[in-house]
Amino acid sequence: MPVGAALSLASGPRLWWWTGALLTGYLLVMLAGPTRACLWDGLRAMARYRELWLIPALLTVSYTTWELCVRVFYFCALPVMDKPTFVWWQSSAIPPGGWRPLLDGSVLPAVENLAGISAVLSTTYPLSALAGLLLLVNWRGQLRLLWRALWKRFRGWGAGLYLVILICALAAVAKPFTYAALPWWGKDSALALLRISLVIDWLSFLFQGLLGIGLQTYLILLAYLWVRGRNFTRSQLSEFAIRRFSVVLRWGWPVLLTSSLLLHGSYFLLTMRGPAAWMGEGWRTYVVDGAIRPCLAVALLAFFAVEITLIFHSESLRHACRDNFRFLRAHWFAMMFFVSIAFFHFFTLTVLGAVADKVFGTGSLPGIALQYSKALLLAALGGWLLASWASLYHRLTPGRKLEKLP
Repeated sequence: MPVGAALSLASGPRLWWWTGALLTGYLLVMLAGPTRACLWDGLRAMARYRELWLIPALLTVSYTTWELCVRVFYFCALPVMDKPTFVWWQSSAIPPGGWRPLLDGSVLPAVENLAGISAVLSTTYPLSALAGLLLLVNWRGQLRLLWRALWKRFRGWGAGLYLVILICALAAVAKPFTYAALPWWGKDSALALLRISLVIDWLSFLFQGLLGIGLQTYLILLAYLWVRGRNFTRSQLSEFAIRRFSVVLRWGWPVLLTSSLLLHGSYFLLTMRGPAAWMGEGWRTYVVDGAIRPCLAVALLAFFAVEITLIFHSESLRHACRDNFRFLRAHWFAMMFFVSIAFFHFFTLTVLGAVADKVFGTGSLPGIALQYSKALLLAALGGWLLASWASLYHRLTPGRKLEKLP
C-alpha cells in the first residue's frame, strides 16, 4: 500500500493516537535498539569534529543558494509570462487529499539520501566548480598528491584516470557559465548549445561525484579515527584520504559511469528530437523518476558496505563486493535497524520540506527561509548518520586488520 494511502486514514483525534504511537516506537528503537551505541558515537564525533556537519552544510547551503540565484536570474532574463514568482508571503492549506502525493513523493528522495551514505552523501554543485579550479592550480599540492596516489595504485591506468579527472575538472569549472548563456542564445543556436552543455554537464557530473566520494572518504576516516582514539593532524588525514580515494575509485567509477549513462545519456538522446522532448514531463515521471532513480538507489543499498570496505582495506573490487554480502548476511539484524532509523529520519525531513513548499511555496520569503533550514538539517542528519555508520562498521568488525592509518 502506498505510504500516502496508509497514513491518510489518520485524521482528527486518530491523528494524535498515530503521532503518540509513532513517537513511542521511535524512542524505543533509538534507546533500546542494537545501534544505539553507534548513534551516540556519531553525535559525540560531530561535537568533537565540526567538519562532520560543516562540510555537508556548506554543500547543501551552496546548492540551495545556487537554486535561488537561478530563479532570480530567470526572473530578470525571461519574459513576463515565463518569470518565476517571488512574493513576500504566501500561505495555502493542504487539502484532505493532498497528503497522499506528498507522502508518496517523499519515499524516493528519502531512499536516495539513505543510499548516499554508502556513495555520495550530498550534491557538491556549485562548489565543485571552485574545487575543480583549485585542483587545476594545484592548491596545497593536492594535484601532485593525487597523481602520486593514482600512479602508485594503477601505474599506466592511473595516468589515464588522472587525465580524465583533469578533463572533468575543466568541465566543472565551465558548467555554470555554459548554462548561464542559454537564455541569451537564439532558438537555433540554443539547441546546439544545449547539446554541448549536456556533454559538459555529464563530465561535470563525474567530477561532482568524484569530489563527493573524496569528501565522504575524508569524513568517514575522521569519524573512524575518533572512534579508535587515534591522534592525527588535518594535513595527515587529508593526505591519507587522497591515498584511500585512489582505492575507492574502483567502486566510484562504475557507479558514476552507470548512473551518468542512464541519466545523461538518455537526456542527450532526447535532445536529438528537440528541446520539447528533453523537457517532457512524461519522460521524467515514468522513466527517470519511476525506473532509473529507484533502480540506482536499490543497487547502492545492496552494496551498502563496499565503499567503507575499500576505505579501510586495500582490496580488489571483487573482494570488496564479496565482503559486502558477507557483512550484510552476518549482521543483517543490526543493519536492518540502522537502515530503518536512517530512512525514518530522511523520510520525516523530506515530508516536512514538502509540506513547507506546499504551504508557503518556493518563491515566498518564508518558503526560502525554510529551504535553508531544510538544507542545514539535512546536512546535520547526513553527517550524524555517516559518523554513526563508521562507528557501526568498526563495532561489527573488531578483529579485521586495517590499512595503515595516520
